[in-house]
Amino acid sequence: MKHDIAAWINLRGSMKEKTKISLASISPYTIKNVDAAIAHLEQVLCAECADSVFGQSYWRARVLQISRTSGLMQAQWKRLQHMLELLSDVSTPAP
Repeated sequence: MKHDIAAWINLRGSMKEKTKISLASISPYTIKNVDAAIAHLEQVLCAECADSVFGQSYWRARVLQISRTSGLMQAQWKRLQHMLELLSDVSTPAP
């Protein structure tokens, strides 16, 4: 799962928004508070998704920031990957 997120970071690495890259490059979270951070993002993304006051790039950066937390468990990685997939689905235009 960690490799999926790393591949996504590399895929999106060419994006122009430096704030997104710098926000995603460090994590202020620890194993003790990361579940609360993940739960918060899950709640916000379920409620707001595309209609967010903040743009999709902000929420994507937040998910990537959390993914930088040391010692994440596999279940946490899966939750983060799911959020990245949701964000990708929302930002992909319908055919």
